[in-house]
Amino acid sequence: MFDRGGAYGWRFRDAALERGARYGLQMHPYYGESKQPAIGQTINAILDARPTATALIVHNDATIAALPSVLAARGTRVPEDLSVVSLYSKDFGRAFSLPYTAIESSPISWASKRSGTWCAGSRRPSSQEHR
Repeated sequence: MFDRGGAYGWRFRDAALERGARYGLQMHPYYGESKQPAIGQTINAILDARPTATALIVHNDATIAALPSVLAARGTRVPEDLSVVSLYSKDFGRAFSLPYTAIESSPISWASKRSGTWCAGSRRPSSQEHR
Protein backbone atom coordinates (compact mmCIF):
# COMPACT_ATOMS: atom_id res chain seq x y z
CA MET A 1 0.00 0.00 0.00
CA PHE A 2 2.79 2.43 0.87
CA ASP A 3 4.66 1.61 -2.35
CA ARG A 4 1.51 2.40 -4.32
CA GLY A 5 1.18 5.74 -2.54
CA GLY A 6 -1.81 4.69 -0.42
CA ALA A 7 -2.52 7.85 1.54
CA TYR A 8 -4.79 5.99 3.96
CA GLY A 9 -1.86 3.90 5.21
CA TRP A 10 0.30 6.98 5.76
CA ARG A 11 -2.51 8.80 7.58
CA PHE A 12 -3.09 5.79 9.83
CA ARG A 13 0.61 5.54 10.69
CA ASP A 14 0.94 9.28 11.34
CA ALA A 15 -2.19 9.36 13.51
CA ALA A 16 -1.06 6.33 15.53
CA LEU A 17 2.37 7.86 16.13
CA GLU A 18 0.88 11.20 17.13
CA ARG A 19 -1.65 9.65 19.51
CA GLY A 20 0.98 7.36 20.99
CA ALA A 21 3.30 10.30 21.63
CA ARG A 22 0.48 12.13 23.39
CA TYR A 23 0.21 9.25 25.85
CA GLY A 24 3.95 8.77 26.23
CA LEU A 25 4.03 5.49 24.30
CA GLN A 26 7.20 4.46 22.55
CA MET A 27 6.19 3.38 19.03
CA HIS A 28 8.31 2.07 16.18
CA PRO A 29 6.74 1.83 12.71
CA TYR A 30 7.66 -1.06 10.42
CA TYR A 31 6.39 -1.91 6.97
CA GLY A 32 4.73 -5.24 6.26
CA GLU A 33 5.16 -7.62 3.38
CA SER A 34 2.43 -8.97 1.15
CA LYS A 35 3.71 -12.48 0.33
CA GLN A 36 5.14 -15.46 2.16
CA PRO A 37 7.82 -16.29 3.18
CA ALA A 38 8.69 -12.61 3.52
CA ILE A 39 5.69 -11.99 5.81
CA GLY A 40 6.82 -14.47 8.46
CA GLN A 41 10.46 -13.41 8.16
CA THR A 42 9.53 -9.76 8.63
CA ILE A 43 7.29 -10.43 11.64
CA ASN A 44 10.08 -12.44 13.28
CA ALA A 45 12.65 -9.74 12.51
CA ILE A 46 10.41 -7.07 14.06
CA LEU A 47 9.77 -9.12 17.19
CA ASP A 48 13.48 -9.97 17.47
CA ALA A 49 14.38 -6.27 17.14
CA ARG A 50 11.88 -5.32 19.88
CA PRO A 51 11.96 -8.15 22.45
CA THR A 52 10.37 -5.98 25.15
CA ALA A 53 7.42 -4.90 22.98
CA THR A 54 4.10 -5.23 24.75
CA ALA A 55 1.80 -4.61 21.79
CA LEU A 56 1.53 -4.63 18.01
CA ILE A 57 -0.71 -2.41 15.95
CA VAL A 58 -1.01 -4.11 12.58
CA HIS A 59 -2.44 -2.38 9.51
CA ASN A 60 -1.77 -5.06 6.91
CA ASP A 61 -4.19 -7.89 6.10
CA ALA A 62 -1.49 -10.31 4.94
CA THR A 63 0.51 -9.77 8.12
CA ILE A 64 -2.47 -10.09 10.45
CA ALA A 65 -3.56 -13.33 8.73
CA ALA A 66 -0.06 -14.82 9.12
CA LEU A 67 0.46 -13.60 12.68
CA PRO A 68 -1.23 -16.50 14.55
CA SER A 69 1.13 -19.13 13.10
CA VAL A 70 4.23 -16.94 13.59
CA LEU A 71 3.34 -16.18 17.21
CA ALA A 72 2.48 -19.82 17.92
CA ALA A 73 5.87 -20.92 16.55
CA ARG A 74 7.55 -18.40 18.87
CA GLY A 75 5.47 -19.52 21.85
CA THR A 76 4.00 -16.01 22.15
CA ARG A 77 0.49 -15.85 23.61
CA VAL A 78 -2.03 -13.10 22.90
CA PRO A 79 -2.93 -11.21 25.05
CA GLU A 80 -0.84 -12.70 27.89
CA ASP A 81 2.55 -11.97 26.26
CA LEU A 82 1.63 -9.49 23.53
CA SER A 83 -1.43 -7.38 22.77
CA VAL A 84 -2.44 -7.18 19.10
CA VAL A 85 -4.73 -4.55 17.62
CA SER A 86 -5.62 -4.31 13.96
CA LEU A 87 -8.09 -2.96 11.44
CA TYR A 88 -10.10 -5.57 9.62
CA SER A 89 -13.71 -6.44 8.95
CA LYS A 90 -15.63 -8.89 11.11
CA ASP A 91 -15.86 -11.21 8.09
CA PHE A 92 -12.08 -11.18 7.62
CA GLY A 93 -11.57 -11.91 11.33
CA ARG A 94 -13.98 -14.83 11.23
CA ALA A 95 -12.46 -16.25 8.02
CA PHE A 96 -9.01 -16.43 9.63
CA SER A 97 -10.22 -17.05 13.23
CA LEU A 98 -8.25 -14.04 14.43
CA PRO A 99 -8.18 -13.69 18.23
CA TYR A 100 -7.13 -10.04 18.23
CA THR A 101 -8.71 -6.74 19.13
CA ALA A 102 -10.04 -5.32 15.88
CA ILE A 103 -11.37 -2.02 14.70
CA GLU A 104 -14.05 -2.61 12.08
CA SER A 105 -12.70 -1.60 8.67
CA SER A 106 -15.65 -2.41 6.43
CA PRO A 107 -16.57 0.81 4.54
CA ILE A 108 -20.25 -0.13 4.61
CA SER A 109 -20.15 -0.67 8.37
CA TRP A 110 -18.31 2.63 8.92
CA ALA A 111 -20.68 4.54 6.65
CA SER A 112 -23.67 3.01 8.39
CA LYS A 113 -22.35 3.93 11.85
CA ARG A 114 -21.37 7.47 10.83
CA SER A 115 -24.68 7.98 9.08
CA GLY A 116 -26.55 6.84 12.17
CA THR A 117 -24.51 9.14 14.37
CA TRP A 118 -25.07 12.10 12.07
CA CYS A 119 -28.80 11.42 11.81
CA ALA A 120 -29.13 11.06 15.57
CA GLY A 121 -27.29 14.34 16.04
CA SER A 122 -29.33 16.13 13.41
CA ARG A 123 -32.61 15.16 15.10
CA ARG A 124 -31.82 16.97 18.32
CA PRO A 125 -34.42 19.58 19.07
CA SER A 126 -33.29 23.13 18.57
CA SER A 127 -33.02 25.39 21.61
CA GLN A 128 -36.25 27.14 20.56
CA GLU A 129 -38.16 23.85 20.77
CA HIS A 130 -37.10 23.51 24.42
CA ARG A 131 -38.65 26.83 25.44
